[in-house]
Amino acid sequence: MHFRSSPMLRKSLLLLGLCALAGCSSAPSPQRVASRGGVDPKYGVAPSPRVVADGEEVPRGGGSYLVGKPYQIAGKTYYPSERPYSAVGLASWYGSDFHGRKTANGEVFDRGSISAAHPTMPLPSYARVTNLRNSRSMIVRVNDRGP
Repeated sequence: MHFRSSPMLRKSLLLLGLCALAGCSSAPSPQRVASRGGVDPKYGVAPSPRVVADGEEVPRGGGSYLVGKPYQIAGKTYYPSERPYSAVGLASWYGSDFHGRKTANGEVFDRGSISAAHPTMPLPSYARVTNLRNSRSMIVRVNDRGP
């Protein structure tokens, strides 16, 4: 019996082999921020203490209403305000290092839920966040200070 492979079969086997090889790779290790006594040198503030360990259930609620006083981070002063407004900007996300830590209004951050940070909105607030590319939007609870 003579086996003859087709070009399509060879390409499929090559692709399958490359996929198997890619499965052997590992994710890059997270980069740690060098700090001065727990203070992030980029922002000049220390993170809140972790109150929930990985794998533990995050308690709901616990926050308090807060407008806050003016504060400064990385040389910029922010003035919290209750005035409504509309703004366009970029959204970012919290890394897993924030999971289980208290937010600015006292709630515990849960990476499995949806929340947001804002430099000046009262805490808590609710904000509609819209993807300008596809017009899809959602309402997020603002419970932390941040960019």
